[in-house]
Amino acid sequence: MKNLNSYAMAIIALVIAAGSTTLMSFNKIANKQTDVTLFFDGDATEASQVSDPSNWAEDNPGSTCPGSKKACSMEVNPADLQGASGSRTLNPTKIILGASNTGTISNPTYVPTKAGGSSSNNITPHNQD
Repeated sequence: MKNLNSYAMAIIALVIAAGSTTLMSFNKIANKQTDVTLFFDGDATEASQVSDPSNWAEDNPGSTCPGSKKACSMEVNPADLQGASGSRTLNPTKIILGASNTGTISNPTYVPTKAGGSSSNNITPHNQD
């Protein structure tokens, strides 16, 4: 009888542990947010335009990234955006953009960089070659 009680307690402990682990994994999946793609609509030869958050949006008409335009699109955590879904832009208090010249002094072309902001999330830029 003593062994039966020990086995029963061990089985109950395993069921509780398995249930807790399963619930924790569901919470992690539910909390994971899919990044949103923002497109650049501006002049990639102007650092001020690449670093302007209003030039980056879900529905920008320049989203085809024509020609040698370096700044193209970026992936951003939805928590760092403002506006309605489908036309969101960067929240400038959460993500402050900078611009890095990947061209030359005489022929500059800029790509976005994260220069600051209150968010700990990063941006993932996709630039043209």
